[in-house]
Amino acid sequence: MGVIVLVADDDPVRSERVRNLVERAGARPLAAGDRVEAMVLFVRCAPDLTLVQDGLSADRGVELCKDMKTLRAGRGRTVVLLAARRPGSRRAALESACDACVQQPFEDATLIRTVRRLLSIRRGAALRKRVRPGGVSDEKGT
Repeated sequence: MGVIVLVADDDPVRSERVRNLVERAGARPLAAGDRVEAMVLFVRCAPDLTLVQDGLSADRGVELCKDMKTLRAGRGRTVVLLAARRPGSRRAALESACDACVQQPFEDATLIRTVRRLLSIRRGAALRKRVRPGGVSDEKGT
């Protein structure tokens, strides 16, 4: 199935741009247009990375990120807030349990780099979890 990135944004133009950048980063984007759809897809599809627009559905994206991270399904999942550049936005995002904050407007290359970096960290953590001390893998046949 590959790497899945959930893009939660209620602006269709902005969402399409971010989904295109996710594809360029080598992942498969999954779109949610509001908070409810984002939560359903987050639980159902277990994305490897979730990008949440700060102003999603006139709701605070920070609160959505916090809700995602407190769910059982959110444990160990990477959630990033796409926030407008304003005083305190980065600090608020990180205090809300977001794993990262990308301030807008951003360059395409910045988001692609961020997505690749976070997915690489996640893959590395998953690999370390599968390998027990002594180099023995938890997977069958290895």
